[in-house]
Amino acid sequence: MPRFKMVGNERIQLTADEEQQRDAEEKAYADGAVRREALKEISRIEQTITRRRIRDSVLTADGKTWLDDQEKLIAVERAKL
Repeated sequence: MPRFKMVGNERIQLTADEEQQRDAEEKAYADGAVRREALKEISRIEQTITRRRIRDSVLTADGKTWLDDQEKLIAVERAKL
């Protein structure tokens, strides 16, 4: 299926070179999906580690276990990078 670009108000079909370039861009983006998702998940997990959670990890065994579990989850995601 041919692709097009807009030049001014005119719709122009991409050349073969432009098609190859676009294919390479799409492949590079798709190849980076795992990395983007891992970084997104790391950020989400890190946002749950609040000052209160850190304080609880010092004061209670359950708090320490929770924090350790979060660190393990982050390590799993970092391994994907």
